[in-house]
Amino acid sequence: MREARRNANSSPARRANSTQSHSKIIVAMKQFLPTMLLGAILLTGCTPHYLITLNSGARITALGKPRYENGAYIFKDVKGQPASVFAGSVREIAPASMSKSENSQFMRSTSK
Repeated sequence: MREARRNANSSPARRANSTQSHSKIIVAMKQFLPTMLLGAILLTGCTPHYLITLNSGARITALGKPRYENGAYIFKDVKGQPASVFAGSVREIAPASMSKSENSQFMRSTSK
């Protein structure tokens, strides 16, 4: 009986407005959702690589920024395994994009 009253009270115009507003919401969500997914993928997919240069000249690539704890730098290596290096043996920690070239000191000059 309540449904009969509800159907009797709701006009076709009211139902059409309701349907239109729902379709506008669905269209807006269809446009918004792919944009949000793309943004989330771009932000989470990039883990910065850091190069740890030791006093001996050896270089270690770390996934993510190493953190300092109890006299050592703790980081994840290229395979994703936890690793650590004694802080006294570290010369430089830099993002891979900012790191100096390995052979920059030994470049041959082209001028004679």
